[in-house]
Amino acid sequence: MVRKYKTRSELGDIVSNLKSQGITTGLINGVFDLIHSGHIYIISEAKRFCDVLIIALNSDSSVRKFKGNNRPILKQNERIDIISALEDVDFVTLFDEKTASKTISIIRPDFHIKGGEYKGKTLPEEKTDRLFNIKILLLGDKKLNSTSDIIDRIKLL
Repeated sequence: MVRKYKTRSELGDIVSNLKSQGITTGLINGVFDLIHSGHIYIISEAKRFCDVLIIALNSDSSVRKFKGNNRPILKQNERIDIISALEDVDFVTLFDEKTASKTISIIRPDFHIKGGEYKGKTLPEEKTDRLFNIKILLLGDKKLNSTSDIIDRIKLL
């Protein structure tokens, strides 16, 4: 079922070829642990700006670097399968680093898409985006939901 999964280097070649054909590409990076309405919103909105949408998922080891040893809830292969099942997602890849800068520099999409919670903040990958002339899109006004919020609500039950 993981047919949308590609390595970063494969996606670098694919995106280069797509760009030569005038096809626009966008990349969203994140954990995408326990998919919720906020994830669905940003993916569907992002697809309006690009022909091909790539989701770069933090690997399990990457997630543990900044969320602790109890995360992710869903392992990377499960998250790949879930994200791959979404119609608006064309490709999925993984990255092991704490930020997506290396992934962005390999894939070089037209757009780097993040949620509106980053408005007024500096993105960890912003320097890389500017280096490769990648347009940054911040979608939505605020974070609609979060996996951490869902976990907290479950703990209260």
